[in-house]
Amino acid sequence: MFDSINFKTVAKAGIIPQFIYRYISNPSSTFRSLLVVFAEDEHDCIVFSDKELPIGNTYEIRGDGIWADSNCEIKNEHWSFSMESFALRTPIDEYLAFKQTEDGLLIGDRIPFGYELDATTSDGENWMLSGEILVEKNEIEISDMPIRFELK
Repeated sequence: MFDSINFKTVAKAGIIPQFIYRYISNPSSTFRSLLVVFAEDEHDCIVFSDKELPIGNTYEIRGDGIWADSNCEIKNEHWSFSMESFALRTPIDEYLAFKQTEDGLLIGDRIPFGYELDATTSDGENWMLSGEILVEKNEIEISDMPIRFELK
């Protein structure tokens, strides 16, 4: 099992990547963290951020207002990512200010947020993201969006 899974889209919405995913599990800690950011446009983004999620033996996360899972479907070829949660819609400037502080407080409108995404590659280096993102009642289709993918 990897201690961290990180990816972000190459495409940007304004000044941030359109989609950011950062999972970190520290073996010496009782918690793990998850950050997911989806830029709706160049002004607003949806942010899920929790640094105190319960540790587990798999990538599945269950907590207050969150269910998420990550699975390696085919080694070095295919990962799947799923999430059902509540997240905050906030201006991108607010997110960037939050990102600069270690323990800052992010303020925004709480909304339903989720996704069913697949990261795939045919050569082990050039990864593509496809699937659906759900923001409130809106489904947003993503198809073959290039991402930077990193496992540690």
